[in-house]
Amino acid sequence: MYQPLFGARSAEAFAGEFARAIAPELARLDRERRRYLKAAAIIWAVAAAVALALVAVAWWRNADWLLLIFLGGVPLTLGWQAATYPARFYRDAVRAIVMPPVCKFVGGLEYARAPLLGIDPAPLEAIGLLPGHNRVAQEDELRGSYRNTAFRMVEMTLETVRRSGKRRRTTTEFQGLVLSLDLPGPASGRVLIGRETGMLGRPFANQHAALRGLTLVEFDDRSFEKEFRVYSDAPHEAHRLLNPLMRACLVALVADRQRAGFKAAFVDGHFHCAFAIGSLVEPGSLLRPSGTLADDVQRLLREVTLPHRVLDHLHGSRAAAP
Repeated sequence: MYQPLFGARSAEAFAGEFARAIAPELARLDRERRRYLKAAAIIWAVAAAVALALVAVAWWRNADWLLLIFLGGVPLTLGWQAATYPARFYRDAVRAIVMPPVCKFVGGLEYARAPLLGIDPAPLEAIGLLPGHNRVAQEDELRGSYRNTAFRMVEMTLETVRRSGKRRRTTTEFQGLVLSLDLPGPASGRVLIGRETGMLGRPFANQHAALRGLTLVEFDDRSFEKEFRVYSDAPHEAHRLLNPLMRACLVALVADRQRAGFKAAFVDGHFHCAFAIGSLVEPGSLLRPSGTLADDVQRLLREVTLPHRVLDHLHGSRAAAP
């Protein structure tokens, strides 16, 4: 089945690059996977043995049940944290093999596990796309240019850390992909697009301030208006920017993520969107043979070419079969 990515590129067209650059490395990757899996199993076994020994000694001495829980829980918690490192090392090894051919296939695309530039969340918080927070973490930066238009996309986590005496509570406010790209042409006004998610059904963070001076813009498009609400101080510009292909692009984007929050904005010559889908697709898993990597790469291709599909539709051209 032909699955367009952008322009005349399809996910199926990557098969040749996969066979040339990735397939020869699968046997080595699987050896590394088994080695890391063994390391994780040893860590878990040691943690469980320590927990069992501590609980047994405490039980023999008639310790309080709260102490039993503490003595058993601490080694298991530390073991769980330590056991995540082999999985991270394996994912890093997979990325080192997968991302260069993916970037080469897409063209004009660069990837950095640790962002070189990142995206400043403050301006996006000011317009209601991102929630308030006091701690930011970014990784998996993709940056490049397509159709003479620059873009940047990162995986971003926003948290609020509250301290009360010696106690600290951390709340995750947002985790997902944040995309920022230049518009291919001039645009005026401000256009906000959001999904009504959550108990309060509010599309935007700090909604009262975000929507000040904006009005609801209606479209004769039932499938689009079922998913999104659009507000703007220039309704005619909202209709121009959200052409039928762009509206179809946004509907398709959220079709497989029904519960994911999505917010976007056209402002100051840029298009920004925040998609609360958790992390970028992680190719490879300790629990699956490396031979299944092809399916992960297909999903990864869909996500890393999100900026390209958005730009295709902003230009008013649909991806075409080769």
